[in-house]
Amino acid sequence: MKRTIYFLPSEILEITESLKGGGVGVFPTDTVYGLGGRADKLSVIRKIYRLKKRDKNKPLLILVSSVAM
Repeated sequence: MKRTIYFLPSEILEITESLKGGGVGVFPTDTVYGLGGRADKLSVIRKIYRLKKRDKNKPLLILVSSVAM
């Protein structure tokens, strides 16, 4: 079952500021929940590895909107 979630502008601002500041977000995908955060902050990358209990030798995926990004 697909579900659409709507956020108020103030909630979007709060989420954006949290991610900019080094927070980690959880979001649903078609099959699993994903963790997301800034790929340019080592502290965020470490936090995601810790939360996932992921082996440090296994890389994380980085999704970008363009080659230039």
